[in-house]
Amino acid sequence: EGEDAEVNFTTQSTERVRDMIQSHMDTIAKRENGVVIAQEITVEVRSEGVPTIDLVDLPGLVAVKANQNPQLAALTEQCTENYLKKESTGAVVVVIDAGMDNLR
Repeated sequence: EGEDAEVNFTTQSTERVRDMIQSHMDTIAKRENGVVIAQEITVEVRSEGVPTIDLVDLPGLVAVKANQNPQLAALTEQCTENYLKKESTGAVVVVIDAGMDNLR
C-alpha cells in the first residue's frame, strides 16, 4: 500500500486493525532509520452513538533516555511541542507506566 493509502473497512477485527497499523509503522520506520516521529498515521473510527474525538498518540517520548540518544530525544520533544502549539489541541492526557525507569 502507498504512503497515503486509505483502507476502508467496516467489520475488521481489532487485531487486524492493529496489524495494519503496525505494518504501516514498520514501513515508515524502515525509511526513517528505525523511528516514526514526523509521520502522522491517521486512524478514523466511525460509529453511531459515538462522539467525534481526535486522539493523538505521540510514541517514543519515553522510549529512550535523553543521554542515550540526544537527537532522538530532541526530535520527540519537538514533535510534542508542535502538537501542543496547535490551536486545535484542546486537552492533553499523559499515560505513564509507573514501572518505567527511563523517564525523562
